[in-house]
Amino acid sequence: MPFFMVRGVEKMHEIMKKFLILMAMICCLHKVFGQETVFDLIDKATKIEASQELNNLYNLVDLDVIQYFNIRGYETELQVAVFKKTEEYKQKLEEVKAEKRKMLKNNYCIVYKGSVTDYDMKKKGIFMELGSNYCMEDADIRTPKSVKKGDGAILFRALPTEWRKDAYIDGIENEYLFFPVGEVTGLEVESARENLQAYFFFAIDGQLTTKVRFYDASLYNPNARGWYKADRRDLKADKVRVVLANQKTGKIFSDKTYTYKAPTANTQDVKK
Repeated sequence: MPFFMVRGVEKMHEIMKKFLILMAMICCLHKVFGQETVFDLIDKATKIEASQELNNLYNLVDLDVIQYFNIRGYETELQVAVFKKTEEYKQKLEEVKAEKRKMLKNNYCIVYKGSVTDYDMKKKGIFMELGSNYCMEDADIRTPKSVKKGDGAILFRALPTEWRKDAYIDGIENEYLFFPVGEVTGLEVESARENLQAYFFFAIDGQLTTKVRFYDASLYNPNARGWYKADRRDLKADKVRVVLANQKTGKIFSDKTYTYKAPTANTQDVKK
């Protein structure tokens, strides 16, 4: 190969090497100085997307071997009692206990999308509708400050929510979750409201049964319509990171962590 061609190849290799080094530096700078997106946060958590995934967490909390492994053939109390005396059950119970220990150390994410209000000039933020005390069927019953996924729910007792009278139905109230944002960010939030989602990052620390008051608007039995109370059991997380972000771009508009503090004798933490 002629000398000038050798020199040319060497020069090209040197240029490529410098280019690759430059690209690596840009990537590092992006990681250090680039804005964190909600996608980055999700990558570090276990996202609960299907109702069955949440149901399995309930099964782990309950150490319910039969439901967790979806074992068939044990329908009566006697059948279950006999099964619990077998080596198979004891082995699977240890597996469930191990999974439960992992679960309690895990960081989860659950996503919620609700209607968003206009920017609140007095409170300096926006509100997202979280739920209502109006139910069409038993599956609609929810505990205040909780996020549902199918029949299951995660209760975040520390959430900053408020209740507002429904604009159309007397006696009905809707619960709204508050997101603190500045006015400049508020303009961007209002224009992107169709793509806004709330992301909750948390570790499960137990379960709680709450007596919930709700209005039953049953379509199937009009004579049964009225106000009722029912016990609702939810998994709970007393510390939660709440993020408001654009589901398409991943841009974060609000990012706050809330920790539940037990109420004093003169306060209540759930709506009665």
